[in-house]
Amino acid sequence: MSALASAESQVAAVRDDPAARLELMSRVFRGPTGNAPRHLPFRRAALSFMRWQARRGVLDALDASPPGSPWWRAVNERLLRDGCETVALLGGAAGEPSSDAVRLWLEFAAEPTGRCWYRAHNASVVAGYLEHRDLADAESLPERFFMNVALLRVLYAHALAAAPRLALGRFAPAGRVLGDPRLGMAGAFLSLRAVLPDRYPLAGDVHRYIASEQRLGRLLDYAVIVPRLQALYDWSAEELDEPRVAELVRDGSPVYAWPFEQRHVWRASTMPFVARALARATRPAVRPADDVPWRFTVTDPFSITGRGPALAGHIEAGTIQVGDTFEEVGPLRRRGTVRQVDLIRKAGDPALVGLVVDFELPAGTVIIQVR
Repeated sequence: MSALASAESQVAAVRDDPAARLELMSRVFRGPTGNAPRHLPFRRAALSFMRWQARRGVLDALDASPPGSPWWRAVNERLLRDGCETVALLGGAAGEPSSDAVRLWLEFAAEPTGRCWYRAHNASVVAGYLEHRDLADAESLPERFFMNVALLRVLYAHALAAAPRLALGRFAPAGRVLGDPRLGMAGAFLSLRAVLPDRYPLAGDVHRYIASEQRLGRLLDYAVIVPRLQALYDWSAEELDEPRVAELVRDGSPVYAWPFEQRHVWRASTMPFVARALARATRPAVRPADDVPWRFTVTDPFSITGRGPALAGHIEAGTIQVGDTFEEVGPLRRRGTVRQVDLIRKAGDPALVGLVVDFELPAGTVIIQVR
């Protein structure tokens, strides 16, 4: 039997038993011999990601009452299959790795580090998301919202360990500790227990669930993660060698099975002082990819309801990225941060660009540049 066939058989055997799914995931980290002390500590984060799914009932059988989620079951099965295939290959089963995700799991087996674990785990999760978009579209609107929350959380936890400057800005030295999948904090990032009610499916208005989110979780999502989403997904696409990850966010707003027209849910209209202070303290330290300072001529300052001040104008030089800090060219030298970049489609002026920023400028033509 090939490694892939063995993995598929093992997953089929636990398909309708959430507890057995958890046990199968646990066995993956024991390796083919049942003794893998360097790998076993990483089991903690993987099980954190699964336990809240089991608790909600999304992994329950489809003929249960109430039934489980076809989408969550399928995504979880992809993660299980990749892990089981890796163990089978390591144990001498026939065949080549069936996917890039399995190759990353083999890299983790050879080098059990936090970064290697996240690359393997998140590659499998992302593959599940991409493969089962049709199932995602059949879920309720609140469920689709939290699919995106789950994805941005796992990508952010990865960045904490592998790109802490992107994840925490000036507090980057703390990133590798907070994101270490062997420690408890990573499990908190990967579990949505404090965010989602323990029931499935969710129905009704998504805003009701957002408002009831635990304060700490909401601070993390809206003050720390959302301001760097575009950069986070772009980095994840490169880190996982999966370009399609970058297509799951648009202009800084998640769009996996979620309409871009409802992007307002990813922006808090008002944030308490603590959230604003946290956002400023951890603002992403992102520079243009080519490291060439950019200049932007502002032609029309305006404001967008629910998003804040914005600037329309032309990019004169360089590349603008979400998270860049800049200052006004002039005697006042006011400073701000780019929170979103949009292409403004205006007849006769296709090069017009809009920036959502964290400070206001007076009317008239002004030049700003990265600092």
